[in-house]
Amino acid sequence: MAYNSLGPVAARALAAPCLPALTELLLGGSNRLGAEGARALASSPHRSGLTHLDLGSNKLGDEGAVALAESPYLSRLHLLDLGGNAIGDVGATALAGAAHLASLRELDLQNNRIGLAGAEALARSPPLAGVTELRLSRKSTGKKAEAILRERFGDRLDL
Repeated sequence: MAYNSLGPVAARALAAPCLPALTELLLGGSNRLGAEGARALASSPHRSGLTHLDLGSNKLGDEGAVALAESPYLSRLHLLDLGGNAIGDVGATALAGAAHLASLRELDLQNNRIGLAGAEALARSPPLAGVTELRLSRKSTGKKAEAILRERFGDRLDL
């Protein structure tokens, strides 16, 4: 359902008790979900079976990232794509501290606004210990942040 300009109303519909066996939800690419759409999905117990969630390029911002980070219903996620969402240090710090995201193996935060504080939080994050691929953008993180992340994630960091 990527690239369909769905908006937050569609996210609320997808949060409803439909498709109970859904494990992958691909909503990336200009669906304009915004923070409201992220909150709708994050607050839905009906999405607790998700293992793969792609919300890339949906204008979630820090508010949307925080909503996802606080959701107890996303504990089965193995892949979370939040690339291109104007997420900054606040959102990255929330994701880094989300204990229920300990199942994550791939986290895509490319093309966001994550600086040194967010990078430090990601590098110190116990819940992200199992991440096998962390994707960020070199130009937004800076050299010091890159060094901190490289020390923690080594070749699991994709810049």
